Amino acid sequence: MIRAELLEKTKDMSNEERHCLCEKLVTECDEKGDLETALFYLQFFYDEYKQFFAQINICDYYFRLKKYDELIAFVKTTLFEGGADGLNSDGASVVLNLNTVMAIECVWLCAQRPNGYTFAMQLCDLVINRQESLASPECKSDFLRDGAKITIATMMFLKAYILYKSGEEKSAEELMLQAWNYQPTQIGCYVIGEFLCESSSKNIDAAINYYFRQIEDIDVASSPCVEAECIKNALYISGKIYATESGFKNKEKAINYLSKAKNSGYEISDAQIESMTANIIDIVKPAIETNAQAPNTSSNAPSKKSGCYVATCVYGSYNCPEVWTLRRFRDNVLSNNIFGKLFILVYYAVSPTIVKLFGNSKIFCNFWKKTLDKMVEKLNYKGIKNTPYEDR
Repeated sequence: MIRAELLEKTKDMSNEERHCLCEKLVTECDEKGDLETALFYLQFFYDEYKQFFAQINICDYYFRLKKYDELIAFVKTTLFEGGADGLNSDGASVVLNLNTVMAIECVWLCAQRPNGYTFAMQLCDLVINRQESLASPECKSDFLRDGAKITIATMMFLKAYILYKSGEEKSAEELMLQAWNYQPTQIGCYVIGEFLCESSSKNIDAAINYYFRQIEDIDVASSPCVEAECIKNALYISGKIYATESGFKNKEKAINYLSKAKNSGYEISDAQIESMTANIIDIVKPAIETNAQAPNTSSNAPSKKSGCYVATCVYGSYNCPEVWTLRRFRDNVLSNNIFGKLFILVYYAVSPTIVKLFGNSKIFCNFWKKTLDKMVEKLNYKGIKNTPYEDR
């Protein structure tokens, strides 16, 4: 149906009738895999009638068709309207016409282009400002409040991603930690994972065994565009690490992850996978945490040889998430270097006496709980798990 015919057919329709026709035509095209024609219909109904259904779907089709420049241009010219509380872009005062999915897609694409960083950061700040009232306790709708928190956290992660790409690693890491504490998200898992794989704060164990692992089994087909890209990229990076990274090489895992990436839509061929994995000699590096077995729950008390005395006193149990984290840190990090071993020796020499003398003091427990909470938070961020653990 050419544009003139479509205009003639729809000019006397009501808005509701146009909406239904637009949705019907786009759905039919999508089912046939004809994304270009679907995009044509969306553009027509938005250009001629400013149909909301068309507006909220155009960016998805730009993204799926890899028309990234067109998507960014659409966001800049269409998602904004003049107003006093807007941001300045290309000399114009603009206000976001609230659609967070479009904004997230636009920011993600701008984050891949150095000349798009400034606009992306402005867009992130604007969306965060617009969502703050919905995320506040005053909002009576749990649905709206939870959605706003996820949106704010996602924009914080994307800001951190841009900071990292700009070379501001310290600021990026601080913002990632802040965002993770506020609300973990799928995009956040990917952003932190890539950061830990490639930045100077390198921690590949944490990246592939904690952050990427949380999103690797999510169905790409049912995920929004940016989340789907994150999942595919995480699978590919994991496969590449197992194929090429010294200390992590594992042919079976490399083939598995690269094949999952390909099947999820990542652009890699069977021949490329074969080339990347053909000459792998497995050299498996121990992960930062072990495959934990369920602990012995017959007692909450630590053994005299290896107990976390202060932590057990503060948290009231030897078998709780915080103490599991600290025990992993002791066994898998501290015990692997001379300074850590010296700390462990000194700790076990003095901590039983300290707990005996001050363990019943609320001041003592409150002080150490605040300190340990911060430490556990950072260790979890670094990838040390808080799941049940058996002492080594």
